[in-house]
Order: sequence, then C-alpha cells, then structure tokens
Amino acid sequence: MISDQDIQSAVEASGRFQPAIRSARYYRDADRIEFETAWCIIIVDRQSIEEFRGLSQNDMETITVSDVGVHIDGADIDVNSAGLITEIAKRLEIEVANSF
Repeated sequence: MISDQDIQSAVEASGRFQPAIRSARYYRDADRIEFETAWCIIIVDRQSIEEFRGLSQNDMETITVSDVGVHIDGADIDVNSAGLITEIAKRLEIEVANSF
C-alpha cells in the first residue's frame, strides 16, 4: 500500500523535475538539429543520431519535445531526451579527447 509519505515524496520529486531538452528545432538547409538544454544549446548533424538517419526532411520538420522525449510526429518516433543528450556528450568526449 502507498503511504501518505510516499505520495508526498513523489510530489516533491516531481516539483524538482526539469526536462533534459527544453526545445528542439530542425534546420532543413543544414540538415542539423538544435537542442536547447537548461545550460547550453547543442547543434548536431541529423545523421549523427541513429534514430533520425533514415527519416525524410519533411518528417524532421515535425520535431517536438515533451518533458521526457524528442518526438518526430511525422514518423511516429520517440527518443528519450536524457539518453540522447548523454549519447551526444559521450561521443563529443571521445572526439575531443586528443585535441589538446
């Protein structure tokens, strides 16, 4: 059974929740996606995101975000925001590791 304390804890935790991605915008001319986070803007080539590689540019223009994910409505695809940002950061770390 769920206690009143469990419910209160869940309410407090949800009040601290912030989405990993606040907004997303597709740039057709450059075939890039801009992700706005709480502390930076990340612009990546669409082809660098596996889930988006096979999609048309028309599908990409239907990109939206929710509290937990990035959605491509035209292709019925959902990608977890925190996982996506983590994957981008890991790849960036590898790519710049030997640059200094």
